[in-house]
Order: sequence, then structure tokens, then C-alpha cells
Amino acid sequence: MTTKKGFIAYITNESRRKASFNKRKKGLIKKVRELSTLCGLEACAIVYRSNEPEPEVLPSQLGRMLLRILHTQINASARIAKVIKSKLEDELYRLRKENKHKELEHFMYQCITRN
Repeated sequence: MTTKKGFIAYITNESRRKASFNKRKKGLIKKVRELSTLCGLEACAIVYRSNEPEPEVLPSQLGRMLLRILHTQINASARIAKVIKSKLEDELYRLRKENKHKELEHFMYQCITRN
């Protein structure tokens, strides 16, 4: 005989909701560890609580690794932005120099044709 599925709804009682959250979080952590062990991969879970601004990364070693990866990506995008900015500044310098040269040629041509 199969078990009857329970009705899923928001738990209004705060103490019951916290207890349920903690039990389910433990079960989730267990599943993540099992998945990691059975499949031979690194796995983590990111848990957001409704009353806390920072997420919890489980296990914490992977949380540190994720932060390191995010920091590396931020540094890489900052480096790319710096290179692009440098190239654009060089292009702007070249165009201004070229523009100045053309203005000077135009001025010299006007001076010659007036006389």
C-alpha cells in the first residue's frame, strides 16, 4: 500500500516553519553529500532564508570555492573592461590627431586660395 501524499502549503506557525526548514535543510545536505559521493563530483547547495540577506552555502568548503570563482570572474571582467577602455582611448587619441591634421590642412588650403 502506498502512502498518501501530504498537502503542501505555507506553514503559518513560525516555530513549526523553522523546525520544518531545519529538518528539510538537513535532508537536503544529506542528499548533496550522497550525490557528491556516489557520482564523484563536487556539489553544493545554496540556501536562502527569508529573514537573512546572505545565502548559506553548504558544505562551507564549496562556499569558499564559489566565492573564489566569483571573485576571479569579477577580476577578469574588470581586466577586460580596462583593456577595452585603453583601446578606445587609443582610438580616440588617433582620431583627434587625424582630425587636427585635417583641420590644419583645410586652414592652409583656405590661406593659399585667398591670395
